Amino acid sequence: GRMSEAAVLLARTIEAQKLGDLPDESFPPFEVQTPLGSVVVPDAANDTYKQGGVNDFPVLLFDLGGDDTYEVPAGASDDKHPVSIAIDVRGADKYGYAIVADSADLGLLPSDGKGRYHSQSTPDKDYGPITASRVARQGAGLAGIGMLWNLGGGKDSYQSLGISQGFAAMGVGTLYDEGGDDTYAAEVGAQGVAMFGIGALIDGGG
Repeated sequence: GRMSEAAVLLARTIEAQKLGDLPDESFPPFEVQTPLGSVVVPDAANDTYKQGGVNDFPVLLFDLGGDDTYEVPAGASDDKHPVSIAIDVRGADKYGYAIVADSADLGLLPSDGKGRYHSQSTPDKDYGPITASRVARQGAGLAGIGMLWNLGGGKDSYQSLGISQGFAAMGVGTLYDEGGDDTYAAEVGAQGVAMFGIGALIDGGG
């Protein structure tokens, strides 16, 4: 109950700031470490967030705009990072991951380096080529609070393999997209689903 109350407090605080009204700004990226994790604030340029470093599990990643590409979890908490908030103010953004193809990807989403199950039998007698990825992304709360806020009406795309896009397990995970003609792709445990928690995918229109 206290975790859900904390998530509501965070959500209300973010909504009250009217962040979509902020103008585009240009400045060197601001990065600082805190006891809860890093705080990362880049300007309104087109940014690409790669895996490794302060962008992976920040307590706050606040992007002022631009057409950005995210290969990091983006608002996903875990047992070592109990709170992770990602906010993107505007732009046509792409949320995904670094692709490491698996030979069993045929007709499915590309793998992320965790691979797929390779069956020794036919699908009617064994599992099919299910993803082995358990990387939470794009608004996922694992034993904590994970929120991704994508503001504006840009045409955004979200791609992950599992436990993503408004997923929670013993926590609160939300993905909020304010508007635009967006695409969502995932395979399992994604897009507004929870196990012992609250998971929500909210799309404001488009």
